[in-house]
Amino acid sequence: MTLSLAKSYNGKTDVYERARPLYPSAAITWINHCVPRLSTLPIVDIGAGTGILTRQLGALGLPMIGIEPNSQMLAQARDRDQNADYRQGSAEDTGLAPGSARAIVCGQSFHWFDTRRAAEEFRRILNVGGPVILAWNIRSPDHDAFHIAYEAMLAQSFEHYAQTLEIDRELEDRVNDFYAGQFEERRFANAQQLGIDEFIDRTLSCSYAALPGTAEYEAAIAALQALHRQFQVQGQVSLRYSTRVVHGVI
Repeated sequence: MTLSLAKSYNGKTDVYERARPLYPSAAITWINHCVPRLSTLPIVDIGAGTGILTRQLGALGLPMIGIEPNSQMLAQARDRDQNADYRQGSAEDTGLAPGSARAIVCGQSFHWFDTRRAAEEFRRILNVGGPVILAWNIRSPDHDAFHIAYEAMLAQSFEHYAQTLEIDRELEDRVNDFYAGQFEERRFANAQQLGIDEFIDRTLSCSYAALPGTAEYEAAIAALQALHRQFQVQGQVSLRYSTRVVHGVI
């Protein structure tokens, strides 16, 4: 992840930690299954953010190192979790010793990497045969009328949303190239039940979302409030995800 991309989350650390979904337990179980057992080396979470995936895996007793380029995210991760070892670094330059990682996990972060340089760095720090496991909570944009309307609202409200769609379109080719086509993939259902404040927070946690004090921010808040009013049931909307987990050796 480049420094400029890392800085796209500046000012969003608290809302990111508050609003982003956990990974479903079935996905965490499968990630744990993919981790080599005959090793006591740590698992390294690259692009750890505020430590959401790091903490979920650490709760299983796995020794964890979290690597994160954004200093604000890193501070939040350290505040929330004293069990893992959080360090500033990037996918392309982790600062870790050769052969020091049992496995690498990347939660909601691979799409930001310089894939070629990250692959070189991962091979350097991985123990022999160690896997790379990628995970995303991917919104289901056409699940129902609410999700279709939400997708349209994002496109209309945020100038930089189109860049996210371009990254998504390129992702499949990048994953295939990264693993040279040799990987295993599983999908898991996930969802968040969101009141109006949680719904706004979830949206504002995204890299493309405007920050307070801008006209784009104020217009987006009004659009989110209207959308929630239209589709809420007993004060909540259900935001659905397909959690994608990819596993392989590079």
